[in-house]
Amino acid sequence: MVPSAVSAFNSWSGYLEVVEDALRSQHSNACAENVRKGFQKMTALMKSKEGREQLSKIFVLKAPLANITLSYNNIQYFYQVIYENFQLATQYNEVNVNPYKSGYGIKQVCDIMTKGNDDPLTKLQAVNVYMAQLHGDFKYTDNSYDDMIKYLRREEFDGENFDSGARSWTWQTCTEFGYYQTTDGGPKGIFGDVTPLSVFVNMCTDVFGTKFNANYIDAAVRATQTHYGGADNFMATNVVIPNGSVDPWHRLGKLVSYYTSVVTYLINAVNTNKKNAMPRARTTYPKQDEETAENRILQSQMVRLPTDTVKSGRITVAEVPTMGPPQTHNYDAKHILAVETHFIRQPFDHFNSEDNRTFKQKYYKNDEWAKPNGPMFLLIGGESPLGPMWVKGFGMFHQKLAEKLGATVFALEHRYYGDSVVGGTATDPNPDLTYLSSLQALSDVANFIRTMDAKMNKTSKWITFGGSYAEYLEVVERSFRRYQPQCADNIAKSLFIGS
Repeated sequence: MVPSAVSAFNSWSGYLEVVEDALRSQHSNACAENVRKGFQKMTALMKSKEGREQLSKIFVLKAPLANITLSYNNIQYFYQVIYENFQLATQYNEVNVNPYKSGYGIKQVCDIMTKGNDDPLTKLQAVNVYMAQLHGDFKYTDNSYDDMIKYLRREEFDGENFDSGARSWTWQTCTEFGYYQTTDGGPKGIFGDVTPLSVFVNMCTDVFGTKFNANYIDAAVRATQTHYGGADNFMATNVVIPNGSVDPWHRLGKLVSYYTSVVTYLINAVNTNKKNAMPRARTTYPKQDEETAENRILQSQMVRLPTDTVKSGRITVAEVPTMGPPQTHNYDAKHILAVETHFIRQPFDHFNSEDNRTFKQKYYKNDEWAKPNGPMFLLIGGESPLGPMWVKGFGMFHQKLAEKLGATVFALEHRYYGDSVVGGTATDPNPDLTYLSSLQALSDVANFIRTMDAKMNKTSKWITFGGSYAEYLEVVERSFRRYQPQCADNIAKSLFIGS
């Protein structure tokens, strides 16, 4: 999501309201009402020991409700796990990348909820089993709040059965954005009022410490909203902002613009999702020493298909309506593996010139389509590791556009995700997330553009692409004019396209 082109909230019940509306508008009232009946029966059974044993059996719970210390956190997390199936089906409905282009959308889950003679509770479990196939065969429902907290506390790099990005993104929700998808809209929704804001606040406290309580999170989200302005006070220029009416995130987005330099699209019935005084940035930066991926074990060496990023709620690439309908992507592993990995040195802290520590931020470059006066394309990484397919070999929108316009294509990984770790090594990971913020990431982008221009000995026209959280780059002009004036002239020449 875009911290400037959307509004930041702690408790955001609107997400599930859009899910309900989508089930009704894209399929049937019968689907939505059967979901309601299923959740009503779940909450009724939860009130007795016998009922909890029945729920444990129906949903094949990894942590049977009779065998764990019953707490509000465990109960509310269980409900969240079940309704997340409908969140995924709605948010990625008919996305034109496997596995969602062939299923796992609203039609499929609603067909399960409306066909056959099983009761609604049994149908909820059938949806649960079906959606579990996104990650493999269904074995059980992983419903333990305590296990989830232990997972997010792990301080290590990505590895087998572990995605460090989950911890990093949780940090950003606790310290900047909120966006907690609660049922605080009231009991009239089809999911009832089963998950209040408190369970998400408890998650922040249990993972990161008692400092991260409700008051802290509320102040942090307010600071984000004040600085970036939200959708109502969006002041950047040269931006294209598409939204889809089925995508729940559109509810927070900027849907109308009265300025010719801010172009908004609301695409009906499809999904495109895909402190008040801010510090002044430093004016001196570390000397760059060009590095490649030699002798390093990188996340990118495991070729990741965009299906992985889509199913995990990760970044997607903008598709501007005037370019026509999206095309099926053709994966070319040979081309992807030929892309060289580069690193740029970035400061730990862009706002403390006395701190000389640096880290290596990963990026990719593809200049096979470049023309002498062609533009620079920059794909901004979001809340996941970045792979080489973002610059070559997958026929994405910005790649096709780069070929047409003679552009050089770059992709920059977000700090603290994938291989761009701030401090620490693979054997001694750094648990300190202090320097993980959108402000630091925006400064990474500005320093990257400045460094590439200096390296190429020219001031280029930059067109930047981002989706989901990575679309925050659309705030760069406004934010950088405000607290990093030395970059304003360069950034102001850029065009930002997000989704």
